[in-house]
Amino acid sequence: GALIIYIAFTIVVTEWRTHLRRTMNDMDSRANQKAIDSLLNFETVKYFGNESFEARRYDENLVRYQAAAIKSQKSLSLLNVGQQFIIGVGLVLILWRSTVVLVNTLMIQLYIPLNFLGVIYREIKQSLTDLDRMFTLLMADREIADEPGAPALVIADRTQGPEVRFERVRFHYESNRTILHDLSFTIPAGTITAVVGRSGAGKSTLARLLFRFYD
Repeated sequence: GALIIYIAFTIVVTEWRTHLRRTMNDMDSRANQKAIDSLLNFETVKYFGNESFEARRYDENLVRYQAAAIKSQKSLSLLNVGQQFIIGVGLVLILWRSTVVLVNTLMIQLYIPLNFLGVIYREIKQSLTDLDRMFTLLMADREIADEPGAPALVIADRTQGPEVRFERVRFHYESNRTILHDLSFTIPAGTITAVVGRSGAGKSTLARLLFRFYD
């Protein structure tokens, strides 16, 4: 009887968990998709100043994934507790009283703490590994950073906006091929300027330098 109840309980809860797991995987895929889209198109995001929008959209998907993951973990805990409860009740009903005391003393009280210790140790090691990777990324030096003591950009007239000025700019992707050589020009505030030239002349490079993709 206990075996039949155990099998039936496991099948029912597992089917329920399968639905929750699919939802969690779907939320995870959506969050990763948003992150990948933002990273692959980082130049477009930077051009339109949408960094905060993309970060907020990614955070919203992470919250949905977190909620789905918590439900999935709770269902797993329910499955484990239910299985242990059915086994325990079955042992109580089948075994003699003295045998139950012996089994409870020598096995259950010893096995359960050891089982929890193994789970906790595994989770701690996994979390420390993930944290190590996270701190490595956070401590990595930025390729493009302000000089020490650099003043903040101040826009004097916010009604018109700042002017854009390039003064004797030199730039190259490869040392043997200069893209920009002593380039100087000024774009007054509130005006539109067209940059025309052949392919490879440096038109896109100007925009990348302006948005500081390169320094």
